[in-house]
Amino acid sequence: MTKLSPDAFYELPAHLRGQLLAFWGKAQKAADTSSGFSGEIVFLDNGCGVFPRLTCAKFPRWRKELSPAIRAERFLREIKLQAAAHYHPNVHWPFDVVLILGVPIAFFRRWEGDLSDFIEDPHWGDLGRISLIIQLTAGLAHCHARGLVHQDLKPQNVFVRDLQSSFSLPPTDLWLRPLVADFGSVNLAADVGEFTGSRPYMAPEQWHKAELGEWTSVFVLGIMLHEIMSRGVHPTGERSSDWHHQNNPGFNRWQQNKRWRRWVGEGCPIAQPLPEHDLADLVAACLAPSPADRPSLREVQAALLHLLHHRSPTAGQQVNLFLGVAESQSAAEEWQYLKGRVEGLERAINDHYSQNTEDSSPDLSA
Repeated sequence: MTKLSPDAFYELPAHLRGQLLAFWGKAQKAADTSSGFSGEIVFLDNGCGVFPRLTCAKFPRWRKELSPAIRAERFLREIKLQAAAHYHPNVHWPFDVVLILGVPIAFFRRWEGDLSDFIEDPHWGDLGRISLIIQLTAGLAHCHARGLVHQDLKPQNVFVRDLQSSFSLPPTDLWLRPLVADFGSVNLAADVGEFTGSRPYMAPEQWHKAELGEWTSVFVLGIMLHEIMSRGVHPTGERSSDWHHQNNPGFNRWQQNKRWRRWVGEGCPIAQPLPEHDLADLVAACLAPSPADRPSLREVQAALLHLLHHRSPTAGQQVNLFLGVAESQSAAEEWQYLKGRVEGLERAINDHYSQNTEDSSPDLSA
């Protein structure tokens, strides 16, 4: 019998790989694809009349310097951490996992985009923007309560759900829901001494290789609050569109370590503070170079709720209602179905690679 190549899954033509994932995902067909630093995504269409219609399959990105076993182990680690965050409506989670030809696959619901797709939207008003950040603090607080420190928090790793795409709702700016996503970098500093993230969103303690925690998320939240409320201007004063859309030469400039080390060394100055003094002061507090000088996530949330109530009592009440519902829905216990599926995936990976003992101990730091 012919032995399959260890990379048989990746050697399939893209259209056949899409068909295979659609079959396992019980979808009608594969649609478009996307890729990130460590993962590949195939978007799946379940067909008209099915809800949710769109889902996606994520799998490890092929990297020649990594063995198939190490790629699988790293991906399993990410999925286990993400499953540990279940459940909060502001956190993204998989609904199923499988092993196909030695490659772990996670299936997720597809949302309406990520935060970078909405930052410059001229139709999205201030009330909706403040509302989204408030909800994001709730999702991050949920993760930190479970010991999960996201080291690559950025707009691209915050998915956005538009409730108006699923329900008939009054026309307001308040229906966008953020979901913390992409757990591949979670706890890497504590686990393997790896502190990196995406350079424009790295906190000073990441550059200094100091302890990371909730204060690290607060720093990034300050950057994103400034960027969202300014419609796309990073606190350094430069528009972030080239970064988000990977347009060169701007994108390459944003990748240079020295410019961000210099900004951190100067004390993270804000080139163009937001015109609203209350928001500008909150951003400045979040960007304090010393973690001890930053507010907590709950303090950021309380400050933003106060600002929102001042601007619109109705909007404030709506967001309070959502936070209350989210709190009541957040499950303290694990989702036993997902836990069982992840445990099954771990067994399948161990069984599949049990003969390759050299690959059985993953190096998560590369």
